[in-house]
Amino acid sequence: MPRKPSQGKSDQVQFISVSLTKELKEDLREWAEQYGATLIDALGRAVSGGYRVSVKEEEVGFVASMSAVRDGHVNKGLVLAERGSTPQRALLRLLWAHTKHFQLVWPRERGSEEEDW
Repeated sequence: MPRKPSQGKSDQVQFISVSLTKELKEDLREWAEQYGATLIDALGRAVSGGYRVSVKEEEVGFVASMSAVRDGHVNKGLVLAERGSTPQRALLRLLWAHTKHFQLVWPRERGSEEEDW
């Protein structure tokens, strides 16, 4: 079950996730076919770019998340989290959302693509 961030902290983070439409699912599939083989490279670029990346098993499936750890980073204070049926699928979806869908800059305004966990 998704968790809400703890209340009462001044440095509270905001969770971001992409709600996949039929078109976005197709885009993700095409991106995964093209870039899935270089998943380790994409992961390395994310970590070198100042992100902490995590993949963990949940009660149902897996969740991959990333957050900026460097002060002044454009995505500081946000957590991008995506789910998948396997660790690889969760990580692929996460890296697709970061690089292709959001083009490295995540939204800060509440919108239809974001979920408040």
